[in-house]
Parts: sequence; structure tokens; C-alpha cells
Amino acid sequence: MKVIVVTGTPGTGKTAVAKKIAQKKGYLYVDVNAIIRKYGLSEGYDKKRKTKLIDVKK
Repeated sequence: MKVIVVTGTPGTGKTAVAKKIAQKKGYLYVDVNAIIRKYGLSEGYDKKRKTKLIDVKK
């Protein structure tokens, strides 16, 4: 299985780009934030970096 990961600064359009790539290529778009919420993987929020803190051991 091949995977494309789109990362970057918050608010720059990563989700829009990832969805467009998935649509054009016929790939599955996976919303990682939805997975984090569903399984309670967030351990807090880093205000400086404006991002969630994730417990990778979960």
C-alpha cells in the first residue's frame, strides 16, 4: 500500500489539497483528526505550535 501524507503549518490548506489529491487519483482520504477524536488520542494542545499533542503509545 502506498501512502501520501500532507503536513504543514495550521491553516495553510492541507485538508483541501489532500482531499483534491484523493479525488483526482481515486485514493482514500483519511481524516487523521477524526481518528484522534474518535479514539481519544489527544493528550492536550500546544499553544505555541497550535497543534494537538498525541500519545503515540496509545
